[in-house]
Amino acid sequence: MVAEGNLDMAAPSPLPLDGSVVKMKGLPFKASSEDVLKFYGSFGVKSHNIYLKRHPDGRPSGEAFVVFESPDEAQRACQKDRETFGEKFGDRYVRVYPT
Repeated sequence: MVAEGNLDMAAPSPLPLDGSVVKMKGLPFKASSEDVLKFYGSFGVKSHNIYLKRHPDGRPSGEAFVVFESPDEAQRACQKDRETFGEKFGDRYVRVYPT
C-alpha cells in the first residue's frame, strides 16, 4: 500500500517554491496516491511527493499537490491538463496547474 501525504493547510507548507510543484483539481474522491502515480507513469514521481488534500473532517477534497524532480518536469506534467484520470474512473478528467 502506498502511503498518502496529508496536506494540513494550517501547517507551514512542506512544498518547494521553485516551480517543481503542480496542483491537481477534479480528482475522484476515491483516488489514491497509487492512482496519481499511474497518471504520471513516465514522470518518475515518488509516492512521498504526492499530497492529497483533505477537508478538516478528513474527507477527500478532490485536490492534490505533486512535487516533481525539477520545474521543467512540472511544466511538462501540466501538459496532462484535462486528460482522463484512469480507466476505473470512467471519462473523468482532471485539471493540472503550475503552482
